[in-house]
Amino acid sequence: MNKKLLTTLLATLLTTGVVSAITGNEVQKRDNANQDNENAAQSSDNAAQKRDNAAQHSENLRTASDAAQDLSAASTRNASSHAASAAAAAAQRAAHNAQGSADAAASAARQ
Repeated sequence: MNKKLLTTLLATLLTTGVVSAITGNEVQKRDNANQDNENAAQSSDNAAQKRDNAAQHSENLRTASDAAQDLSAASTRNASSHAASAAAAAAQRAAHNAQGSADAAASAARQ
């Protein structure tokens, strides 16, 4: 074989190998970018679910607060003794605490 043909063949093989390596790297970069996008989308979905959960928790606390306030009002109306008044005050404190928790959960949900 002549030297020029061998040189051309060797240059072609080297060029093909380099192009294949570059193409492989580009494919891997693209695949990595696609995975990063999928991970970001999943993180966004997770954050939205956390916000939804916090909003639901806030609503649940508000419902509990409303029920405690209703109980407090009923206890106050029906209080005929010191013990009943103490129970009404405890229910009112529970309602106040639940309202504070609901407000905190709502604030966390907005963030």
